[in-house]
Amino acid sequence: MNGHKQIVSRAIDLFPVKFVRDHFKGTITEIIQKHTAAELNSFIYSNLGSTKQHVYLFTSDKTYAAMAPDKRNLPAGIEVMTEVALNNGMKWNCKIDVEYKVILNNPIAEVSVKFDQPVSISFEDKHVIVQFTILERNISKIVENRSVIQSSRLVSEDIILNKIVEFLRTYCDLRINDVNKGIKKIWEEDLIDSVKVEYKKNKSTATESMDGSYTLKEQYPEVYKELLKGPIEKTVFKYIIDNENFPEHFTANPSYGELSFVLYPKNPNQVKNVIDKIISSNR
Repeated sequence: MNGHKQIVSRAIDLFPVKFVRDHFKGTITEIIQKHTAAELNSFIYSNLGSTKQHVYLFTSDKTYAAMAPDKRNLPAGIEVMTEVALNNGMKWNCKIDVEYKVILNNPIAEVSVKFDQPVSISFEDKHVIVQFTILERNISKIVENRSVIQSSRLVSEDIILNKIVEFLRTYCDLRINDVNKGIKKIWEEDLIDSVKVEYKKNKSTATESMDGSYTLKEQYPEVYKELLKGPIEKTVFKYIIDNENFPEHFTANPSYGELSFVLYPKNPNQVKNVIDKIISSNR
């Protein structure tokens, strides 16, 4: 159940099926049987831009060269698989060892199911960007012919993120990147509009959820103007320009430097394009 290749092959499920099949030529079962774990890992850690992601944005007082972080000191369970040189820094494509405790029925039993969760850490100028591939797991597929009563992840993504942040803070002054300014600027430029937004009122938090294809700025310009007066809460944005530079939707929690992409991107640059646009507009 938890052999090395079995664990590696589970990460293939984090990609669109068509994308995997077009790359390797064959069914998913044939691909996993035919290719080695090393070949599968090469594909996985070269194509993380095609996965669903949780993104966390930080700023540093140092560049990558000045910081000189030692990957050997990363927290236990995090391993750098590939390194990619950037124009002004470096990108580490890593795997996280993830374990689920699973309770099975008929008969009652407790088993461990392991996964590799990809995460990239990018150091660009004085920006640090941590991108977790969203771990969507199908436990029932792994424990065939057994019903699952309960499954629970032993170490959450939030805890792992905190460990990465603690590691990086031994090399630099790392701070959450508040991107309210950047989000507001691209919203003002009509690149995006909101389909669901939370915002602070004097004594409460209000939520606007738009029906169908309607967007907030277009339908409620006065609410939009009011929103710009303070920090934006968690908001779902829709890209309103008719091209494939941005994904159709993404969620932002700007004060915390958090972005979420819960749909597969249509091309591997879409998530990076959003990140780059927000950061460049945040100055």
